[in-house]
Amino acid sequence: MELPEAYLDQALSIHFNRFDIAGDDYVKVYEGSTKGRALHEDAGFNNDHRPPAQLVSRLNCPALKTPPLVSLSTKVATYGTKVVVSCPPGFEFASGRGRAFDVHCQLGGKWTESSLPNCQPVYCSAVPQIANGYAESATNVSFGGVAKYSCYKGFSFSSGSSIEEIHCGIDGNWTPSPSCR
Repeated sequence: MELPEAYLDQALSIHFNRFDIAGDDYVKVYEGSTKGRALHEDAGFNNDHRPPAQLVSRLNCPALKTPPLVSLSTKVATYGTKVVVSCPPGFEFASGRGRAFDVHCQLGGKWTESSLPNCQPVYCSAVPQIANGYAESATNVSFGGVAKYSCYKGFSFSSGSSIEEIHCGIDGNWTPSPSCR
């Protein structure tokens, strides 16, 4: 069976109501043409290796719903497409999957992930303690957070400033802490 060229872009489903062939016959199914990807294993389907009840050649996946801040490497959603899903620098997936992962459009028009997680700022740990001084304030302990330090009486920063700041960076680490001398 061959489809007219106008239909080659569309999905094709073959449903086998009955499968009865001679003992030495095989049914071979290819995507596109005989030069396309085989939709059968080994030599093809026969009486010993029957096809599934429904055989789907390909189907585009639906557009991925992207939460705020989430980026996709491509908007293409055809069968076999690999999409790199990522968060911007300084952010990671709230699901604990790091900064990026892959999703694939599978046979039947299904993505390997049914939904995409949100991005959240990376965590930098608690504000570090310093000798002879203290953290006066902190906005938060995730990317973009700022902690301000002061020195105890009798101690000072080498910069001569009364307050020094550290910042939570894109890699989840604080910039170096100041020293009170």
